[in-house]
Parts: sequence; C-alpha cells; structure tokens
Amino acid sequence: MSTRAPCPGGDPTHRWRHPPAASRRPVARRLLPPLLPLLALLTPGHSPAAVWTEFEKRLGQLTLREMELRNGRVQDALLQDWVDRVAAPVAAQSTRQFTFEFVILGSYDNNAFSLPGGIVCVTRGLLCHVTSDEELAGVLAHEVAHAQDQDVRRMLQMQLAYLAAVGLLREHVGRDWIYVAQIVQLLDSLRSQRAHETQADLKGAELAFAAGYDPEGVATFLQQIPDASGLGGDLLATHPRASRRLRAVRRQIEQLEAPEYDRLVAVGDRLRDRLHYRRALAVYEQAARRQPDRAEAPARMADVRGRLAPDRDGAEVELALGPEESARLTATREELCRCEQDLIRAETRLRKQLRAYQKDRDIARALELSQVIVPEVGEVQYLATLARAHYALAASWNEIIRQAEILSRSMALRTGWDRSATDLQDPHKVKGATVANETEWRLAAAQFDGAVPAVAAATAAVTRTARTSADLTQATRMLALAFLALVASGSEQPLGRLNFTRFMVLQSDVFAADRLIQRAARAGREAHAEIVRQHLVALAEQMSVLHATAGPALRELDGGLVAQRLGGAQPPPVQTPQLLGQALLVCHAPPEATVESLQAVDTVLRMCYLDMRAERGQ
Repeated sequence: MSTRAPCPGGDPTHRWRHPPAASRRPVARRLLPPLLPLLALLTPGHSPAAVWTEFEKRLGQLTLREMELRNGRVQDALLQDWVDRVAAPVAAQSTRQFTFEFVILGSYDNNAFSLPGGIVCVTRGLLCHVTSDEELAGVLAHEVAHAQDQDVRRMLQMQLAYLAAVGLLREHVGRDWIYVAQIVQLLDSLRSQRAHETQADLKGAELAFAAGYDPEGVATFLQQIPDASGLGGDLLATHPRASRRLRAVRRQIEQLEAPEYDRLVAVGDRLRDRLHYRRALAVYEQAARRQPDRAEAPARMADVRGRLAPDRDGAEVELALGPEESARLTATREELCRCEQDLIRAETRLRKQLRAYQKDRDIARALELSQVIVPEVGEVQYLATLARAHYALAASWNEIIRQAEILSRSMALRTGWDRSATDLQDPHKVKGATVANETEWRLAAAQFDGAVPAVAAATAAVTRTARTSADLTQATRMLALAFLALVASGSEQPLGRLNFTRFMVLQSDVFAADRLIQRAARAGREAHAEIVRQHLVALAEQMSVLHATAGPALRELDGGLVAQRLGGAQPPPVQTPQLLGQALLVCHAPPEATVESLQAVDTVLRMCYLDMRAERGQ
C-alpha cells in the first residue's frame, strides 16, 4: 500500500485512476497543439502534397534520432562510401522528390528499413552478410520502393482511422468492443505490412534493374533469410515467408529480363566497369542468347576475355611446398584440428543457448504485443513498468544479435583456416607465374603458424559468450513474467488493478533483468572485438593464398578490386616481400586501430575476398 497522504475525499488511489469522462478534453483540443506548425503550412502557397512532404521529413528526422540513440550511428568513411556508391544510381530511379539519405546504424541485426522523408537505414549486421554489390543494391532498392509507394503514409492513415473508430466505440459501446477493435487493428496492420513488403520486393527488383544492377541480387539475398515464422505463425508476422517472396521475385525478374536486351548489356557494362569480369561475362552471354543476331553482347564478351588473356599465356609453373615446409604445415594443421574441436564444442554450446533464448523471446514478444489491447494504459505505474521492460527486452535482443554475429564470425574464421590449409597443401599450376608467386607462396605457408593461437583466442571468446547468453535467457524469462503480470492486471483482469506494492515488485524484477543484460553487453563487446581481430588474421591469410596462386592478369585485377573497395587507397610500398593480406592489415588495421574501425575494415576486406573468389569462379 502506498504511504502517501490521503487525497481529498479520502480516496488514496484517486491519482492512479482514469480522469472522469466529463473532465477529458476533446480529441481535437488534445491533438491541435502538436499539429499547429504543420497547419501553418496550409496557406495558398502550400499544397497538401507539400505539407505531407514536410511532415514526412520532420517525422523521419525525429525517428532517426531515436534510432541513433538506441543503436548508435556508424561514422566510418569506408562503409559509408560503399553504401553511397551503390545507392546513388538506385535512388536516381525514384519518382519521389526526395534527397535520399542513407544511414548506417550500429545494430548487428541483419536489417534495413525506410523512414519517412527519404531516410534509408541499413544496419552494420546487414553489411556483414551481403555477398555482393547486387545484393546490397537490391536491399536498398526495396527500401527506396517503400518511400516511393508512400507506405508510411498509408499506414498512418490506417492507424488514424482505427483511432477514430476506437474513440467512437469508447463513447457509445461497451469496453469489450474496444478490445475487438484493437485486435482487428493489430491483425489488419500486420496484413497490410506484409502486402507492402511483397510489393516493395517487386518494385525493388525493377528499380535495381533500371539502375544497372543485376536484379538477381534481390533473389540471392532472399535465399539467405530463414523460411520460418515465430510464435503465432504467419498471422502475426510482419513479413511474408521468404519462400513466397522469392517465388514472386523470380517471376518478376523473368518478366523484367525477357524483352530487355539493351538493359542486360547495360548491367554487364556496369559489372565490367566495376572489374567483375566473370559476372559481366555471364550477363553478356544471357543477352546474346536472347537476341543472337545482335553484335553488342558478343563484342563485349570478346573484350572481357581479352582482359584476362594473359593468364592463359606463358610457361606453366607448379607451386608446391618443399618436404620440410610440407611437414611443418602438416604438423600445424594437426594441432589446429585439435584446437578446432574445442572451438566447435564452444560454438555448439552457444548455438544451443541462442535457440533457448529464441523460444523465451517469442513468448515475451507475444506478451509484449498483447499490451496493445490492455485497458490500463493510463496508469503511471503500468506505463513505467511497460516502458522499462520494453527497452530491456530490446537491449537483450541487440545482445543476442551480437552473439549470433560472434558465432558467425567464429565459424567463418575456422572455415577460413581450413581452406587456407587445403590450398597450401595442394600443388597449384600457374601460367605466367613469377618469382613473386613463389615467394608469396612460401610466406603464406609460414604465416599459417598463426592459425593455432587465433583459434585458441576465438575459443575463449565464444566460451565466454555462451556463458553470458545464459544470462540473457534468464533475463528474458524474467521480462516475460513481468509482461504476463501486466497482461493480467486491470480492473477486470485476474490480478486486479496494479497497486503500488505489485508495481515495486515488478519494477525490481525488470531492474534485475536489465542488470543481467548490461553485464552481458560488457562481456559481449570484449568477445566481439577479439573475434573480429582473429577473423581479420584468417581473412588476410586467405587473400594472400589466393593472390599467390594467381596469374599476372588476375593479380592485377586483385589490386584493382581491392583499391576500388578501399576508395582508391593502395597498400604502402614495402622493402621486403609482403603478402597482399598482410599489407592490407598493416595499412588499414594497425594495432592502435579502434574496435569500430576494425569492424569496418573486416567488412570491407571480406567483400574484397568475395570479389576475388568470384573472379576465379569459386
């Protein structure tokens, strides 16, 4: 019971109740002050479209500031230049009169979304998972399509219509009908959101194709999305199932490409200009099959083949390690295999914890979502507990996303060292190989000694992460119980009105869950920084091995691809032979680099490595 002095009239609970109906201000009087700045625009010189555009911009900036406070904004020039370079031709295809702004948020959730006013947000996690510029262009085109179709405006109009309906029901019918209207509003909003997502997929593929990107990037990105639904199935999903989206996009791509010989050639030209010769060759061949009588595509195919011709000339040299080097590599690989078993066990424990968390979070999210239709939204205690639990659950999800990224990087690190070992043990025949190839080959074999300490450090980081993941699961269960207590609270609910004592108990539980989440966040930042450092070492080795086993044309192409990704920056000249990957680490990931800078370099060098593999057909 509260210890406050009694209120006038002797009712100590007076201040927690809804105000009497007679004292409530009319809806228009409550909404008018915030709308006055926009209503001021309704002069003969301002059209309704201009008023809405101004409202969108203001709303988008307010939402962006909230997102930045929650997730942080990435201010790295390497990542921002990459996103802007890919986004510019896509944004140019939009019919909306916006100056689009593309923002990178610090979340590791694999996500992108469009805010009002032409603001498109992509997360750091998405940039860690796309495998080509075409995939990134497809994602950005999807979000530009949302802005072009004014999906935000349609959703706001729908919400205002439902609010008006609920206001009428509140005045003229019983409380039960208000619950029904709110449930209908929730389900209809989710249904409309799924329809908007499907339409944005189709329009996004069209925009990407018009911008000169291969629309297949939209499809390949959708293939990475798990085809699963959470608690409640498709009914409570915000997006259609990935398999349905993929089928619709495939049909759209077929319709786009069928009559577009010239546009296919333009896509190939864009790939060629970005030094993606193998992918450009595939697009030119596709165009030539559609119209065999035209000469543009065959001429470009001959040009691309000519650029790679030096790798088919010259004497063939076999790159192979000597007996001592081979024996040393074999011994290191055996030790690496033993270390990897510990890492695999740690990854298995972490994966198990992530699955356990997901089940509990599904329940907590469903209970959180049900707060939309509870009646006690006017009570201060209720709102305070709900807000704290909401932000704590969001924070736990952010940390789980970070842990999933740690797991992904750990697996990539392990796979990278295994691939490098296989490549080093197998002899390679290279036409036109020079002394530089042989020198780099042996240097790469010597660098492989770093595999064992890298995997040992990764094992320690993943083990710590698995322990903190259990804390996040416990915190999420506590939050789920708090949401359940809130659902059952109210004048007509099983637990009755939320009194002061129960409010303090719920707040204590939420605070305890929040402390567990904050502790997991501190450990997660340290583990993630360690994984990124070790992944960079493994990635540098993979790039070095690929470069050492390439002919002169591919070696020159590797340099061009890397320079393009790094904004034209080349590794500094060195006096002694140095591997490509090591030179890049010396230049862009020095020991004094911050964690944020290392994360950006890791993302960009990963894309460089994927480009190199794609040009080798791997």
